[in-house]
Amino acid sequence: MTVRTSFLRTLGFVFALVAGASSSWASPNTAAKAFIATLSDEERRLALTSFDDSDRTEWRLTPGSRGGLSMGRMDRATLNATMGLLATVLSKKGLELVSEIRKREAALDELEGGSGYRDPNKYYLALFGTPGAQQWGLRFEGHHLTFNISLSGDKIVSVLPYSFGSNPDRMPDSGKRLVTDILKRAAATVKTGSNGISRLLENLLDVFPTGIAAQTAKALRPKLAAGTAKGEDGEYEIEGRGASISTVVQGENHYHIEVSDRSLDFAGR
Repeated sequence: MTVRTSFLRTLGFVFALVAGASSSWASPNTAAKAFIATLSDEERRLALTSFDDSDRTEWRLTPGSRGGLSMGRMDRATLNATMGLLATVLSKKGLELVSEIRKREAALDELEGGSGYRDPNKYYLALFGTPGAQQWGLRFEGHHLTFNISLSGDKIVSVLPYSFGSNPDRMPDSGKRLVTDILKRAAATVKTGSNGISRLLENLLDVFPTGIAAQTAKALRPKLAAGTAKGEDGEYEIEGRGASISTVVQGENHYHIEVSDRSLDFAGR
């Protein structure tokens, strides 16, 4: 099966859940258990590990393999369960972001002659700890995207660090941009004090459910408002009392954004 054929097969599940804007499961706990129930012994070995595994606090935005079970290895039931789980910890915009980034990865693969280095199926889901336990978490990650969700029972404790990027930012077929609009808003608001910070956080955190987005913004806002400085890695960077939002521009059509805070990342661990 070619990368493109497999990608089109898996992408259909993303679009179906985005259209429905809801999960078949009521909570992250039940959705995670439904995901586990679809796995073979080998898939469990890849997807499941302990909460204190050092891999939980490792993340990167580069292409290639990482810990977890890749979408390319998932059958129909596991793909459906994966997107169902993501729908319990992301908003509709978050699911759309997953879809848009994977489409760009497929476009990059075609532009580079189908070498397979850029692979829209190399997005990995990993579960850390036992779903529903006092401490457990999940990571969904691949090129230009990382979601690190820490939970206690069914309560989301942290969604940081969170980072995403785009290459190409503008899709050749639709002309739709992914990151540029956020960068433009950031440039206009980042130096306008707490109100500007609030608007920027609203734009960045709307990929998460409303409640957790508001909670995270509330925790980040005073720290970010404490200091603003020009960043060496891009157009701007904000740092204050441990919190940071940064953008990196690596060419006219290649961007990424990172949101992190050492007191909130990986549930403060």
